[in-house]
Amino acid sequence: KQWYQRRVAITAGKETCVDKFTDIWTWFRSHIKSFIYSFWFENGIMMCIVINTLCLALDSPSIGDDLDGILSKVNDCLTWIFTTELVIKLVGLLPTEFWKTKWNIFDTIIVIVSLIELHLDTSTSFNVSGLRSLRVLRVFRLAKSWSTMKALIDIIAESISGLVYLSIILGVVIYTLSVIGMNLFQNEYSEYYNSETMPRWNYQDFYHSFILLFRILCGEWIELLYETLNATNGDQWPVIFYLGALVLGNFLVLNLFLALLLNAFGEESIKEKSGAAAEANDGNVSLTQKIKNKIFNIRKKKKVPTATLR
Repeated sequence: KQWYQRRVAITAGKETCVDKFTDIWTWFRSHIKSFIYSFWFENGIMMCIVINTLCLALDSPSIGDDLDGILSKVNDCLTWIFTTELVIKLVGLLPTEFWKTKWNIFDTIIVIVSLIELHLDTSTSFNVSGLRSLRVLRVFRLAKSWSTMKALIDIIAESISGLVYLSIILGVVIYTLSVIGMNLFQNEYSEYYNSETMPRWNYQDFYHSFILLFRILCGEWIELLYETLNATNGDQWPVIFYLGALVLGNFLVLNLFLALLLNAFGEESIKEKSGAAAEANDGNVSLTQKIKNKIFNIRKKKKVPTATLR
């Protein structure tokens, strides 16, 4: 027993290789984490996002081969920069902290899609233009450094649940009006128009009737109304149907979308979101920004109201 106690005491006084590795890893990860929240790292990534967006905007079939090759190389280079950023964040924050931020999940999805697009572009003849267009979504990452934009995105995300229910109601309204329109005007269209003169959007089947009603709700109903009046030999009762669809679908249901968004985009809610975002990012603000905020607060305090001077 005494030998075991002496052995434990000797072992406790020595630092094992595991302890040394743990200390080195902790030191390395702390420096990586400081680098992630540094001024140069964050603003450098933002600059890469702006360059990536500009490169995607410059791409067109009319550009020359030389410029197309340059843009392709720049896009590939930016893809590896964003991949390196993702790896650095995973090392510095660890997966437990990394996945808590929704923006990191968003970045991971975009990086994975970019790597898949890069692999398909070099190894197969698959058309990757659709995957390439997803890179432009990185521009939303600018909201991380712009508190007001972040607040607006958060408000839109919170309003999605209400918009889903309104979308279901709108779909039911368009479905009902489409079926009613088919029953009212299907025979008239078949008798008045032939296969050559049949309008592009008509009441011959549910698909075309559904799209026609959607166009009415979008405000493009005058030309459609004249086509229906011709099919009914000038009867004025289609006007009642079109006006009813316009009032019910456009003026009532679609305006509910605006009412819901305006309620969510109230001035007080935006200020609260902006303040919360600013407080959440206060610990990650660069030293230069902190100095600017301090100077601004000092100048604000030095301003004397006019009523006090009098």
